Amino acid sequence: MGADTRFQVTPTSYPERAVSLITYNGSTHCTGWLISKDTLVTAGHCVHSGGSSGKWGSTAAFRVYPGYSNGYAPYGFCDAKELYSSAGWVLSGDSNADIGLIKLNCSVGNSTGYFSYFVADAVDGKLVTINGYPGDKEDAHQQWPVMAPYCVLPPPGFITTTTQRAA
Repeated sequence: MGADTRFQVTPTSYPERAVSLITYNGSTHCTGWLISKDTLVTAGHCVHSGGSSGKWGSTAAFRVYPGYSNGYAPYGFCDAKELYSSAGWVLSGDSNADIGLIKLNCSVGNSTGYFSYFVADAVDGKLVTINGYPGDKEDAHQQWPVMAPYCVLPPPGFITTTTQRAA
């Protein structure tokens, strides 16, 4: 795998403060990125266990902390209002479709800023920054970006959400 080139940041400015720590029942769970004032994109496995026999997480168990850093939550937290994932992940557990959304009960993105999304031309090999709260670093309570070359993967079939919703 090579050397670990991740570096720690204090997420006090944009875009780092638009990256969020997600907890589930009080435990560190996943990373998410605000894409609107009240919507967070994350992995599908963070909201649904995948496949037709999979289960949705409970909206009441999720907490989202934008810009979280080692016990400090400068923007407080938001709760989940609705959970979404792609049909490919929910119906068949397709790892190429492992993407999810959390609709929040607040508009914290108005304070933090948020990422946009769009269909872009291929940029294979261009360096991009990927931020997250990795479980192998500082008990996932710190944000650790990495610069990595972008590569084109098969499209996950996302943007259209399944009609299934969390309870």
